[in-house]
Amino acid sequence: MPEVELQVRFNTINSQVKVSESQFTETVAIAGQDFFKMFDFEILRGEKNKILGSPSNVLLSERMAKKYFGDVDPINKNISLQVGETFDEFLVKAITRNVPTNSGIQFDILISELNYPKLYNERTLSAWFNIIPETYVQLKLGTDPKSVEKKFPKIFRALLGEESYKQSKYAPGLQPLKDIHLNIDYPVGSTSKQSEIYLHPVRHSVANPLCCMHQFCDSIRRSVHTTS
Repeated sequence: MPEVELQVRFNTINSQVKVSESQFTETVAIAGQDFFKMFDFEILRGEKNKILGSPSNVLLSERMAKKYFGDVDPINKNISLQVGETFDEFLVKAITRNVPTNSGIQFDILISELNYPKLYNERTLSAWFNIIPETYVQLKLGTDPKSVEKKFPKIFRALLGEESYKQSKYAPGLQPLKDIHLNIDYPVGSTSKQSEIYLHPVRHSVANPLCCMHQFCDSIRRSVHTTS
């Protein structure tokens, strides 16, 4: 879609991590290659625009670098991650400042979405009903999100066929990033009631103007509406 400037898929998996003779159970995040163009998480060491361009690169948070390597410089050190059925070698290419606790996106270990084929088969990766990753899109400046949403039904009818589209009961849409943690109309993510905002600080991501579409492959957000 010409209105979309950037798109990023993001999800996490449970994994085993081997560093020298030690092994750990960790949560590993997987992100699209434009992740650091869209979000301004602070990179302390490494070139952020190249980190996710290779399937064998890995980024660590400060706390994870300290946990694995102590006071030794971790850049260009190897760690092994279980991605799918096997362990693969990854090269530490960057260190990021620990993600703030009030961010809606959390990670301590980050690898590229180029590793998806190791986790999911081709059918899953190409299926329009694959809702595993969260998908964020940044629209071009001046774009009206509503005008983009109006294009979704036509796109889905063309891709799925009229009958499959009707049976799916999917109602894809765009949700502003600032709306994620207060809008209880969407089933994905954690939300708070606006009346309770004085008790719970608003979670926020560090991105500039963008809309996100949660958990729908290739930049389409899923919002399920059931009918009787």
